[in-house]
Amino acid sequence: ERPHGGTHRRLESQPSREAQELKEPSLTDAGIAYPHRNNTVTPKSQQALRPQNAFVLDTNEEWLSVYSKLNLNGLLENVLSNSELIKRLGKDYYFKLDENVATVYNKEMLPKLSAILSSFLGFEVSVHVDLCSKVHDTPSKVSRRLKKEARDDLVKSFEQDSNVQKVLSHFSGKISTDSVLPLKE
Repeated sequence: ERPHGGTHRRLESQPSREAQELKEPSLTDAGIAYPHRNNTVTPKSQQALRPQNAFVLDTNEEWLSVYSKLNLNGLLENVLSNSELIKRLGKDYYFKLDENVATVYNKEMLPKLSAILSSFLGFEVSVHVDLCSKVHDTPSKVSRRLKKEARDDLVKSFEQDSNVQKVLSHFSGKISTDSVLPLKE
C-alpha cells in the first residue's frame, strides 16, 4: 500500500544489472544535494544505494538524454516520447503529456511506465502523468527539431556547393529542395 492511499500493483521481471548491484550498498553520492538540479534532492537511502554507473534523472534535460536508453515500444513509447519531466520528489516522477497525443494514454499504463523507469534506474519509482496543452521539450519534439535542423543544414550546404552553383548558372536552373537527400554511406 502506498503512503498516500491506494494500492500499487508491481510488475515482476528479471532484475536489471543495476538492480542487482543495489544489493551491495555503495556510498556514491550519499547525502549530497545538487543545487543545479532544480532543487530536487535524492533521498539519502536512494543515494547510498545508487551504483556508480547509474543514471541521474532529476531534470528534463537529463530525461531527454535518458529516454533514448529506455527499452520502449508501442503506446508506452509514444506516451513517454511526448512527455516532459516536470519534477522529481523522492521516488515520484511527475511528467506532463502533450494533450495532442492524449488519445493513446490511459491511467492503466502508469504501473508499466513505473516498472520501465524502475528497471532502468535500478530502484522502485512511481510515474505520474498529467495532460497539458503546453509541453516544451519532449524527446519527440527534440528529435523532430534535430532532424529539421539537419535537413536545413543539408539543403544549405547543397545550395552553397560550388559545383551546384555552376550547374545552376549554366542551365539557368533552380533547386527543388524536396529532392535534396543525404548520401548513403
